Amino acid sequence: MLAPVETREFYQTEKHAQGLRVLVVKFRERLDSGGGDKLLKNALMMRAGAKIKADDLQHLRDLVPKVPCQYRFALPIMDFGFRDPGKAQFLAALDNYQSGTPRDFHEPRQV
Repeated sequence: MLAPVETREFYQTEKHAQGLRVLVVKFRERLDSGGGDKLLKNALMMRAGAKIKADDLQHLRDLVPKVPCQYRFALPIMDFGFRDPGKAQFLAALDNYQSGTPRDFHEPRQV
Protein backbone atom coordinates (compact mmCIF):
# COMPACT_ATOMS: atom_id res chain seq x y z
CA MET A 1 0.00 0.00 0.00
CA LEU A 2 1.39 3.36 -0.96
CA ALA A 3 1.19 6.39 1.25
CA PRO A 4 -1.07 9.22 0.08
CA VAL A 5 0.52 11.98 -1.98
CA GLU A 6 0.20 14.47 0.90
CA THR A 7 2.07 12.15 3.24
CA ARG A 8 4.88 11.53 0.75
CA GLU A 9 5.20 15.27 0.20
CA PHE A 10 5.32 15.91 3.96
CA TYR A 11 8.17 13.39 4.32
CA GLN A 12 10.22 15.56 1.96
CA THR A 13 9.73 18.80 3.92
CA GLU A 14 12.27 20.48 6.17
CA LYS A 15 9.75 20.33 9.04
CA HIS A 16 9.77 16.53 8.91
CA ALA A 17 13.57 16.40 8.61
CA GLN A 18 13.94 18.68 11.65
CA GLY A 19 11.54 16.50 13.65
CA LEU A 20 13.61 13.43 12.81
CA ARG A 21 16.83 15.17 13.85
CA VAL A 22 15.29 16.07 17.23
CA LEU A 23 14.13 12.46 17.74
CA VAL A 24 17.54 11.04 16.87
CA VAL A 25 19.29 13.34 19.35
CA LYS A 26 16.74 12.52 22.05
CA PHE A 27 17.12 8.75 21.61
CA ARG A 28 20.92 8.91 21.40
CA GLU A 29 21.02 10.79 24.71
CA ARG A 30 18.91 8.07 26.30
CA LEU A 31 21.03 5.29 24.89
CA ASP A 32 24.27 7.02 25.87
CA SER A 33 23.19 7.70 29.47
CA GLY A 34 25.32 4.79 30.73
CA GLY A 35 23.00 3.48 33.46
CA GLY A 36 21.89 0.47 31.47
CA ASP A 37 25.47 -0.30 30.48
CA LYS A 38 26.53 -0.44 34.13
CA LEU A 39 23.69 -2.79 34.98
CA LEU A 40 24.41 -5.06 32.02
CA LYS A 41 28.13 -5.22 32.77
CA ASN A 42 27.47 -6.03 36.41
CA ALA A 43 24.94 -8.71 35.47
CA LEU A 44 27.69 -10.29 33.37
CA MET A 45 30.11 -9.97 36.30
CA MET A 46 27.62 -11.72 38.62
CA ARG A 47 27.15 -14.43 36.01
CA ALA A 48 30.91 -14.98 35.94
CA GLY A 49 31.22 -15.05 39.74
CA ALA A 50 33.10 -11.79 40.21
CA LYS A 51 33.58 -10.33 43.67
CA ILE A 52 31.56 -7.11 43.87
CA LYS A 53 31.90 -4.81 46.86
CA ALA A 54 28.84 -4.07 49.01
CA ASP A 55 28.87 -0.36 48.17
CA ASP A 56 28.95 -1.20 44.45
CA LEU A 57 25.96 -3.51 44.91
CA GLN A 58 24.12 -0.70 46.65
CA HIS A 59 24.98 1.61 43.76
CA LEU A 60 23.39 -0.93 41.40
CA ARG A 61 20.25 -1.06 43.57
CA ASP A 62 20.11 2.74 43.38
CA LEU A 63 20.44 2.65 39.57
CA VAL A 64 17.59 0.19 38.97
CA PRO A 65 14.74 2.66 39.65
CA LYS A 66 16.39 5.20 37.32
CA VAL A 67 16.22 2.81 34.35
CA PRO A 68 12.86 2.98 32.54
CA CYS A 69 10.77 -0.18 32.74
CA GLN A 70 8.27 -1.31 30.12
CA TYR A 71 5.43 -3.27 31.68
CA ARG A 72 3.76 -4.04 28.37
CA PHE A 73 4.47 -3.96 24.66
CA ALA A 74 6.79 -1.22 23.47
CA LEU A 75 7.56 -0.13 19.94
CA PRO A 76 11.21 -0.84 19.10
CA ILE A 77 12.02 2.87 18.79
CA MET A 78 10.69 3.43 22.34
CA ASP A 79 12.09 0.23 23.86
CA PHE A 80 14.63 1.37 26.43
CA GLY A 81 15.63 -0.11 29.72
CA PHE A 82 14.09 -3.14 31.34
CA ARG A 83 11.11 -5.23 30.57
CA ASP A 84 9.24 -5.98 33.81
CA PRO A 85 10.43 -9.62 34.09
CA GLY A 86 14.03 -8.54 33.43
CA LYS A 87 13.87 -5.96 36.19
CA ALA A 88 12.53 -8.55 38.64
CA GLN A 89 15.21 -11.01 37.54
CA PHE A 90 18.00 -8.47 38.03
CA LEU A 91 16.72 -7.46 41.48
CA ALA A 92 16.51 -11.14 42.45
CA ALA A 93 20.10 -11.57 41.30
CA LEU A 94 21.16 -8.66 43.51
CA ASP A 95 19.23 -10.07 46.48
CA ASN A 96 20.78 -13.53 46.07
CA TYR A 97 24.29 -12.45 45.10
CA GLN A 98 27.10 -14.40 46.74
CA SER A 99 30.57 -13.00 46.23
CA GLY A 100 32.73 -15.25 44.07
CA THR A 101 29.88 -17.62 43.16
CA PRO A 102 28.73 -17.63 39.53
CA ARG A 103 25.07 -16.70 39.16
CA ASP A 104 22.73 -18.77 37.01
CA PHE A 105 20.02 -16.36 35.92
CA HIS A 106 17.74 -19.28 35.04
CA GLU A 107 17.52 -20.51 38.63
CA PRO A 108 15.44 -21.35 40.50
CA ARG A 109 13.51 -23.59 38.17
CA GLN A 110 10.42 -25.45 39.19
CA VAL A 111 10.40 -29.00 37.92
